[in-house]
Amino acid sequence: MGGKITRIEALDELKNLLPKEREIFERLSELEHKRWANWQRHLHAKCSYDEQGNLVIPAGYVENLEREIKAEFFELTEEERNYDREEVLKSWRLIAGLSE
Repeated sequence: MGGKITRIEALDELKNLLPKEREIFERLSELEHKRWANWQRHLHAKCSYDEQGNLVIPAGYVENLEREIKAEFFELTEEERNYDREEVLKSWRLIAGLSE
């Protein structure tokens, strides 16, 4: 894979998409935002707020997140791998349905 692209390069690349490709791209972008928002809701529900309004993540949860961040896919628990598969399946179905 190539190096990291800038936002401007990414926007330039979007100009070259065919209408069907652009539709798929926009739907995937919408799905990504929903995934991110769901993750934020989940994370915030695990946390508390301090007196200054800062979000505080419990130490035990941070340890688990750090473990997952460092792990390769095959090192995750089956439950963790299944969560990732469920998330990918959403994209897979969207691409398959729009590509037909």
